[in-house]
Amino acid sequence: MCMGFGGFIYYKLNGGIIITSVHALPIFIIVLGVLLFSVSVFGFLGAVFFAFLLIMVILTEIVAGIISIVYEDMTAETFSQFFIDSIHLWESTKSEAVLRSLRGIQDWLHCCGGNKSADWKGNQVQFCCKNSSSNCQAVADQYQVGCGVRFQEKVGDEAVGVGITLLIICLIEIISAFFAFNLAKAGRSQ
Repeated sequence: MCMGFGGFIYYKLNGGIIITSVHALPIFIIVLGVLLFSVSVFGFLGAVFFAFLLIMVILTEIVAGIISIVYEDMTAETFSQFFIDSIHLWESTKSEAVLRSLRGIQDWLHCCGGNKSADWKGNQVQFCCKNSSSNCQAVADQYQVGCGVRFQEKVGDEAVGVGITLLIICLIEIISAFFAFNLAKAGRSQ
């Protein structure tokens, strides 16, 4: 700001900016110094925020890994409850977006309802068809297994693997950060 004010006063007093060879080198050095200072301030702030964000990412990975291992058995129950709550949401709002999401999940997992097809409360014929484009009256044409069970079969078995993978990645990141810290410390001591 002082540079800008000084430039403004110089411009007003001289009626224009006249750069002579005497002024060129000091102006160049001042502008270069301001640019270097600006870049260094942004670099410092970036390093501070990067360190904070890196710590947050590592902690999140640790928590996610532990949770996926510890709560692996609760996958079916949690997903079933989520699905039943979504059915209740659709019943109260009749939202097409919610219905499309529920049908998409049912078509993907080949299931119906959270725990069983009766979660649709009498609308099984409308919402549990294996071929979602038509109403099916026969029980054989309807999905009978709940989406919580199917989700557990499809994803739940991989939860332990995902948790272990997250913890291994986190361990690699911590070891890398430790080596980087020691390398920077060794560079400063020389």
